[in-house]
This record gives sequence, C-alpha cells and structure tokens, in this order.
Amino acid sequence: MYDLNDDGTITFDFGDGLVRTLRRPKLKQYRALLESLNSMRRDLVSDVPDVDENSTPEEIAAAEAAMKDVDVDAQFDKLVGWLREVFSVIGDGPLPDEDQLDAWIVNGTVTADLVKHWTKVPTRRGGQ
Repeated sequence: MYDLNDDGTITFDFGDGLVRTLRRPKLKQYRALLESLNSMRRDLVSDVPDVDENSTPEEIAAAEAAMKDVDVDAQFDKLVGWLREVFSVIGDGPLPDEDQLDAWIVNGTVTADLVKHWTKVPTRRGGQ
C-alpha cells in the first residue's frame, strides 16, 4: 500500500515492517524521471503503429493487435526498473527485491499517482 502525503512525500508500506518514503523530486530530477518513464513507454510500444483520427479501421485494428502482443514480462521488468530508479533518486532506501513486492506495484495507476502527486502543491506543514 502507499500513501500520498500532504507534504508531498509518498510512503510505501511493503509489509513485514518494510517502509520506504519518497520525497518530492526537484525540477531537474522530475524532468529526468519523466524522460526515463517516457523512454520506457516508447521502448515498449516501438513496434506498435501510430494511429490518429485519420487512421483507417484496419490501421486501428492492427495497432490494437500489436498492443496485445507487447510482452507482459517486458512491461513488468521495465516498470520495476523505472521504480528502482525512482527509489534510488528520491527514496530513503532502495526498492525491495521482487520477492518482497506485491503485484500492485506494477499497476499502471501507481506510476500515474506518483507523477501526479509530484506536481501537486503541498499543504504547508501543520496546515489544512
């Protein structure tokens, strides 16, 4: 489980007393982490054809089929790798080994929550 704290930090409870906290990244760190995340996403879908509003139904179907072929293990490996980077840059300790991680860690909402929370204006300490 993880908590998005009002002071901008994010606390992860991995169970068995293993707790890690991420501080809010500085702008340069935020940019680097976002670039790393975007690079990971580009790598995963590099074989998926681009589609837009002008794409034919056949092109859209081909892109959807290609997305289904993206290797789930590769997705997990890249996402855990990115999270390792995040914890090494702004964490108070490393991301635990995979045998200590629950499956929710590779849920796409975790990544989205981190990025969104990093840009949220924090509540001042002791304030509402």
